[in-house]
Amino acid sequence: MKVFDSRKIELITVFLFLACSNIFGAEPINNNSGKRTTYSNPVITDFTYHDSSVIDGEDGYIYSFVSRIVPRVPDKKYVFNQVNIFRSRDMVSWEFYKPAFLENDVAFLNDKKKNRFIWAPNVIHYKGKYLLFVSLRYTIQDVKIAVLESDSISNDFKFNNVLVSTSSKDVNAKVDSEELIDPFPISDGKDLYLFYGSFRKDRNGRNLETKEKTAVYVVKLVCKDGVWQKQGNPIFVTDYYEGICVIKRKGKYHLFGTCGSWRNNTYQIGYASSKKITGPYKNKDGKLINDALNYNKGVPILETPNPKTRFNGFGCMTPPVIDKNGQYWVMMHGHDQTLSPIMSKIASEERYTFLIPLFWDKKSYPYFDLNLIVNENLAAPKF
Repeated sequence: MKVFDSRKIELITVFLFLACSNIFGAEPINNNSGKRTTYSNPVITDFTYHDSSVIDGEDGYIYSFVSRIVPRVPDKKYVFNQVNIFRSRDMVSWEFYKPAFLENDVAFLNDKKKNRFIWAPNVIHYKGKYLLFVSLRYTIQDVKIAVLESDSISNDFKFNNVLVSTSSKDVNAKVDSEELIDPFPISDGKDLYLFYGSFRKDRNGRNLETKEKTAVYVVKLVCKDGVWQKQGNPIFVTDYYEGICVIKRKGKYHLFGTCGSWRNNTYQIGYASSKKITGPYKNKDGKLINDALNYNKGVPILETPNPKTRFNGFGCMTPPVIDKNGQYWVMMHGHDQTLSPIMSKIASEERYTFLIPLFWDKKSYPYFDLNLIVNENLAAPKF
């Protein structure tokens, strides 16, 4: 990957470019492939945006789909209420690629008048199509999840259908729950399923009155005559997490979720496991996280209890990308209190993007190593 234009430029211009290019992980290239061999977190610092998703394009690039982007330096090519696509050869250095869909599709998804938030995109390659799932939120009681599709990432995604909705106007999509956000699609090798929703309980297990009808659900999706729709009633999964990510490994499904407040260090990631994609999911003690009467959370594996820690408040991890060494890599939000904020008023609330290796112990339980997040000159993925 070329880092600089081949034209002659003055030394001072090169210096200023290097000083301002931390968003793309611009550390020295020290191999012949143009890929980074080391990196430091966070890997993206000149943008803030809502939850992202990553996917291996199988063309030499990893693609990241992000929403509601705010750049540190204003630039009209980044559309705020849109899904923007970035790409990278190493998950460290990222470049803007293109918007996911056209402006008239933005207006359509927005209901033209309601100004819905288009956010939390997630993408999957399924049976020859790229399916892009987005939450279209106006209020907690007025929200839906739609799917768009494309034959390739390079082409514009086109609206297909609304899958779940709080409105009875969306035929075959009406559900009883609210806050239909954070869509996560996953296939069991045959069928396609969609996880979605948010928490009703706070991190201490107390019910939140403003989110009485909120929880995480999973529903099977089917395609009839080219149109995607849900099949049957959604299955309750948990009311403790949001930002769901599910990974299948060695015959088990591991559900990762985030709880706490994204504004501070209380945001944290936990997990629970199941032999079936639809659950029920259990923690290490064998307790069900879908127990609505008792407080059974998953196993915390990434938490930062000290609010003064430079890096804290990690959450909303992406689906993993596996490098050629079999190492799992995920990206997620986190705070870096040493950086000046972009959108928030205080540095401790601003969210940046971290690249983090995910490990598995001898019993196939997942874990993170905090040292491999906060240290400098970390070993980069090998693609």
